[in-house]
Amino acid sequence: MTSGKKIVTVAVGLLLTGATISQSHAITIFDNGSPDLINAVGSDFNRTREAADDFSLGALGTTITDVHWWGVYDFGGSDVPASDDFTITIYDDALGAPDSVSFRTASLIGSVDRLLTGDSIVGFDVYEFQADIVPITLPAGVTFWLSIVNDTPTTVSDFAWATSAAGGGNSVQKREAGVWVPIDVELAFNLTATTAPVPEPTSLFLFVLGLAGLAAYRRFGA
Repeated sequence: MTSGKKIVTVAVGLLLTGATISQSHAITIFDNGSPDLINAVGSDFNRTREAADDFSLGALGTTITDVHWWGVYDFGGSDVPASDDFTITIYDDALGAPDSVSFRTASLIGSVDRLLTGDSIVGFDVYEFQADIVPITLPAGVTFWLSIVNDTPTTVSDFAWATSAAGGGNSVQKREAGVWVPIDVELAFNLTATTAPVPEPTSLFLFVLGLAGLAAYRRFGA
């Protein structure tokens, strides 16, 4: 009987330990590729330029919670800004271009995370960016356009969105006249969704083991 109590103690201890292992995590629901380290497209309100790229969500998920992208700071200034002021907008599609009338702005939560990657594009350092947004659910199989624009001070270098080797569709750039002009490149970004915690196989095993131990304790340990 004493040994039965010891088994129960160990089983419950493992069950509690296993419960702390599973955490929420993000899955990629649309991947437009990483930087090809060849070029970048200006997308900065400081120079009245806006870049966007098309995407369509499918079976992997339709609720976006995180946006990831890459870019450089080039021309027009002397250094990299201390902080960024990005605006992320999701446009509906209008005959192969963003619909400037119909859009869904994805509000940012907190600051944008910026990481120096160690890569460069024509001598400019490449940064990786990540932002949590208010979750937005879109219909599957429908074309939308993702716009990411920085608003850097006039005293620092402007932001340019890194191009990607991914295929399909055209990215576009909005110029001063408000006309979307096709550009035969793709932009580097991916969209992710945060999933709820899912018990790992080990945790499920420990959970069952804990229940078995409790049952043994109730039957033989009293």
